[in-house]
Amino acid sequence: MYGYTLCLLKSENEVLLLNREKSPAMGLWNGVGGKIESGETVEASVCREVFEETGYKIEHPLYKGEVILHGEQQVGMHLFVVEVTKHEAADKVQRTREGILEWKRIDWVLHPDNMGIISNLKQYLQPMLDHPMPRRHTFRYNGHELLTYTHDQLDEASSIVHKTR
Repeated sequence: MYGYTLCLLKSENEVLLLNREKSPAMGLWNGVGGKIESGETVEASVCREVFEETGYKIEHPLYKGEVILHGEQQVGMHLFVVEVTKHEAADKVQRTREGILEWKRIDWVLHPDNMGIISNLKQYLQPMLDHPMPRRHTFRYNGHELLTYTHDQLDEASSIVHKTR
C-alpha cells in the first residue's frame, strides 16, 4: 500500500513544488517524489526521487509521516521534509521532464482561493510543518470529492525509513 514517497524541500517560508506535466494531478502543484522501487528503502527512494526531479542531493531527510488515500484504490505515501538554505534554493526554478519546479510561499500554497494546489497538500502541509512528531494523514474520497480528512500522531515511525520494499 505504501508504495510512494513525497518530499517538501523548505527554505525559510517557502517550499519547492512541482507543477506536474502528466497524470496523476496534471497541472497541479505538489511536492516531489515518486514510486519506491523493489529492494529500495523508503529513505533511499525519497533521496533518489528528489535528485531525479530537482537535482538536489539530499541525505537523511526528516520523516514526517504518511498519507493514506482511500477511494477507488488505496494508496499510501511516506512524507519527508528537507531544509535547504536560501543560497541553495536560489538556482532551483526550472522546467524538467516532470513539469515546472518553483519555490512558492507557504501562505500562497495554503490560501483558500488557490485552486492550483493538489487538494490534499493544502490539508496536511501545515500540520506536517508544525508538528515535531510524524503524523498519519488519512483522506477518504468519492471520486475526486473529499469526504473526510483526519490526522493523528504516528508511533512506529522510527523503523519505517529504513524498511526495504
